[in-house]
Amino acid sequence: MNNKTVSTTTRAGWTLATFALAAALLAGSNAAHALPPGSVYGGLQAASISSDGDAEINDIKLGVLLSRVGIVVNDMLRLEGRFGVGVDDDTQVLIEDGVPIQLTTSIQSIFGAYALFTLPIDPVMLYAVAGYTTAQVEVTLETARPFPPFRLRERARENYSTFGVGIDYAFADRVSIGVEYLRYSSLDDAISLGFTVGF
Repeated sequence: MNNKTVSTTTRAGWTLATFALAAALLAGSNAAHALPPGSVYGGLQAASISSDGDAEINDIKLGVLLSRVGIVVNDMLRLEGRFGVGVDDDTQVLIEDGVPIQLTTSIQSIFGAYALFTLPIDPVMLYAVAGYTTAQVEVTLETARPFPPFRLRERARENYSTFGVGIDYAFADRVSIGVEYLRYSSLDDAISLGFTVGF
């Protein structure tokens, strides 16, 4: 098992442990009930996306701000769509044949459609996520001074089958906060914090 596999496994393990601890602490508190079936909800989510690097590139860390819109089908199922933009790029300096090259990675846009399989334990809701994510990723390579200027910019559409787990806490009437872990691919995962408001 290499160091990157250990790092990814450790991140996922700590995330699941956090969910379990939060559920144990929150389950006994008094708060508003979760949204009833038929409710429509919206919210915002701030996510930190990590992508494992390789021998030449360090792990890539990106920040994304997402909007969320969904419907509560029943007590066990929600359908949700998300749209977001990148708010924090990743920049690294690589050395190629003695020339320093700045590598910048950014997310231009990200869309997702998901099913949330929920287990409400008022005021807490545990859930599993499964769905599809597509992201517009931009990579820029440019030489650093004092070398002659050179820039190469490429954009690509990345598509992922997505799964994960999360926990929401309803702390007020129709208002919840939550934390979530998503796995986009064998190399990419995300941890996010956010809130939702029911209508």
